[in-house]
Amino acid sequence: MKRLKVIYNPASGKKTEQAKIFRIAKLLLESDNTEISFCATKKGNDAKEAAYDACLQRYDIIIGCGGDGTIHEIVNGMVDFHISTYSKQNNENYTYESTNIENTPNDQIPALAILPAGTVNDFANYLQIPVSVEAFVKMVQKSSTKLVDVGMIGNDCFINVIAGGAFANIPHEVSNENKTILGKYAYYLQGALELGEQLEKSYPLNITADGETYQMDALMFIVANTASVGGFSKLAPHATLDDGFLDLLVIKKAPPTELVSIAQKILWGEHLSHKLVFYKQAKNILIESNKDICLDYDGEAAHTKMVDLKVLNKALRLVVP
Repeated sequence: MKRLKVIYNPASGKKTEQAKIFRIAKLLLESDNTEISFCATKKGNDAKEAAYDACLQRYDIIIGCGGDGTIHEIVNGMVDFHISTYSKQNNENYTYESTNIENTPNDQIPALAILPAGTVNDFANYLQIPVSVEAFVKMVQKSSTKLVDVGMIGNDCFINVIAGGAFANIPHEVSNENKTILGKYAYYLQGALELGEQLEKSYPLNITADGETYQMDALMFIVANTASVGGFSKLAPHATLDDGFLDLLVIKKAPPTELVSIAQKILWGEHLSHKLVFYKQAKNILIESNKDICLDYDGEAAHTKMVDLKVLNKALRLVVP
């Protein structure tokens, strides 16, 4: 019997999107030998704890339904379980750095199927996760999986992107009401309202990427696991989910005319050739500044002067089309 655990956030996205999960469950239950249980999140860490428990109970698939924050918690719960379980089995101090789910039997760690219900859903869009109920059901029934990388900031996982500096506060300034009405354009509107203030920002950065050091005065930076960030499909054009690298993109401090040029090039994925754009792929990235940096990573917010990042190669099994 295939056992599925649905973890969903009732507060994410539109009600019509949330209703999909129950229609999906109904169709899956009509299949032979399928068992489904549900967990609706109510507060922070509910999704993380539910995912850990689903791993403990050896579910075959976890279906995560929600925005970036919900999926972020689920991924952290699954990676935490893998680390703690492997450590006990091998009687050793297992660490994030030594994670290797590739050699773990499929029946020990569930696969994750992401049903996007947030505002932008970069990660799901990059994977071309189906949006229709019928197509999503077929994907889960087929259960084709792919091992993907997971990024780490300290001891916290992220699967899509970290943004720092100018505009990183925007996702946390937009109201849920505006996101429901305007979708991703609510972020663009908020960015436009703060444009003058945001463009005045600058951060002196000292970057160490796989042992190489760089200094620059930056407007903003992103560290991406996929090419799609903030609704722009080619922002980190060389990023792939299973290459064992994180992709660092820095937009240096520049006059408005140069920033307009960079923005135009971003739309076509041609911005890496611009003299004020820095791009680097690395396994370990340390970003330091003498100024407090606003961060957004997979929907989480932070403020820090040091960002210590690493990649866990093929640390998560995803259900894909």
